[in-house]
Amino acid sequence: MAESEEAVACIDSMNETVLKFLSALDELDSRKNPSLQSKIPVESSKECVQKLQKFFQKEFRQLEEKENFFEEMKSEIQEVLAEREATIADRERTLLDRLQEMKDISVSALVEACKKRKMAPPMKSGSELGPPRGSHKSEKVAEAKDNEVMTLHELKQFCKKMDVEGVLRYVTCKWKHFNLCSYYEELSSAIKSAPQPARLVLNILESLLFPSIPSGSIAKGKDISPNIKFKACLVLIESLVFRHGRQKYYEIKNQAKAIARKWKATLGHVDLNSWYVNKLQAQGLVQLLVTYGITAEFDENELCKLVLAIPNAKRASVLCQSLGLAHRVPEVVEALVNSGKQIPAIHFIFAFDLGKSYPPIYLLEDYLNSVRSKAHLKVQTDGAAGVKNANNEELVALRNVVWCAREYELQREYNLDPLQTRIMQLEDAKAKKRKVAEDAAKNSVKRARVDDYRSHAHKRPANDQEPSLFMLQSNKYPVKISSC
Repeated sequence: MAESEEAVACIDSMNETVLKFLSALDELDSRKNPSLQSKIPVESSKECVQKLQKFFQKEFRQLEEKENFFEEMKSEIQEVLAEREATIADRERTLLDRLQEMKDISVSALVEACKKRKMAPPMKSGSELGPPRGSHKSEKVAEAKDNEVMTLHELKQFCKKMDVEGVLRYVTCKWKHFNLCSYYEELSSAIKSAPQPARLVLNILESLLFPSIPSGSIAKGKDISPNIKFKACLVLIESLVFRHGRQKYYEIKNQAKAIARKWKATLGHVDLNSWYVNKLQAQGLVQLLVTYGITAEFDENELCKLVLAIPNAKRASVLCQSLGLAHRVPEVVEALVNSGKQIPAIHFIFAFDLGKSYPPIYLLEDYLNSVRSKAHLKVQTDGAAGVKNANNEELVALRNVVWCAREYELQREYNLDPLQTRIMQLEDAKAKKRKVAEDAAKNSVKRARVDDYRSHAHKRPANDQEPSLFMLQSNKYPVKISSC
């Protein structure tokens, strides 16, 4: 529309210019000087200008007609697309309903089959045969049924009812999907459908961390491993703020503070070389403090220890900023460097713009030198096994350095070609050793089979007698007994 208005304005201005030009020609024609009339063809100029004006007006009308035609066609196409989208949505809805019905039918059939399988009497006693054949299969079928039946709709129903055990059963059954973004999406949307999402998450955390009943009753006789338990706590807290950001929860701060104190008491003294489960605990506790805004309940030194326990976490620098420890980051970086964790220290350096105080190239070289010196000591003390472990550690360190240099664009200052060459050498050596080990294993299996065959072929019972010459001759010419 704006372009057509501009075209109309141009045509109007052209008409005004043409009128001025024609009036100038008339004024020129009014002069009776014969010399000018012979030089300037006034009539032909008027005709030419009028023809051009008519031509442009005709072209403009044709373009307007085409534009109107295309606008009508566009509206018709949009109507057809809207109708098709509506029909596709209806078909999709019907197909999903049909798929859900088929799924329910198959699940019910599986449940009935499992019940019949469990009710079938054994052929012999359990002491003679051991566990029944179908026991493991029935357990797998029941577990698959649990995972399949727990749909997103049922999870939302549990959240709406503030059912802690239902949500907890869903989370523990789906622990294999903890690293998927879609899992966070559905869990976050389900938690947001609860009347009090923040209180629901706290209740679930309390049930997980400090259960009044054994944890096996939640997962149908299965014990929840500490790794899954603390990872589930972290996932629940992160799902509360996933795509929604942090909010202020004034009404439940006391409950959050009580849980945080208990959690900190069970965590105990955080060591930099602690187990992976302890690091998950520390990360979950930090996320709880940040999400519910209760960082003031802890001393800065304790918070720094918690941050030092999780330097390899993806959002460690963001959590440190949220804890209000930006002014303590230089101390954190120095502690990480002194403990041999130069790569996490570089993450903090670039997150808080401390490159001038702590040159990253120097830290990368220091990290490689320390790894190589430790590897050299292992080679001297452990021999061949030490060489293998040393090569593996050096390969991991080289890959970390190359990744860090590419992540923070340090290739201009730090040449990566020697490191990549060394990586290729270590990978080739590792592949050759693996191939030699596989060939040796195959040869040993073949040799064992041949030896086993020979031992069975030459083995003879103890009561077997040596065949005599008479026996050999009788076997060569058997006697035929004729019936009288």
